[in-house]
Amino acid sequence: MVILDRLPTKDRMQRLGIITNDLCMFCSEATENRNHLFTECPKSASIWKSILQLSGLNRQFSDWTNLLEWATSTWKGKSLLSCILKMSWNAFNYTIWEERNRRIFKGICRAEADIIKTIKEMFAAIFG
Repeated sequence: MVILDRLPTKDRMQRLGIITNDLCMFCSEATENRNHLFTECPKSASIWKSILQLSGLNRQFSDWTNLLEWATSTWKGKSLLSCILKMSWNAFNYTIWEERNRRIFKGICRAEADIIKTIKEMFAAIFG
């Protein structure tokens, strides 16, 4: 859903007339769309950067297209790093969307460190 840009982000919901406030739930500085939510928002970008650093990488991405091009050209094969990056990205996307929904529908906000801890716990559950 993320890659296909089919998530019901606030920009889409506003175009449908369902909501009036389309600001990002993390930074409140820009319109929430897929690109902003997963790569351009300073808070989610910081979380992704932390995950990459845990994998021993120090990369930054200016936009969604840049990240997707890097992923499709680099994360090939079944090497351990490639598998970890694929799983990390999926865990990141899931957790960011979950946090966004938690903030909208429950009014509960977790700190960045807690979001990163949640992603680490996903890996701990898998790798024991």
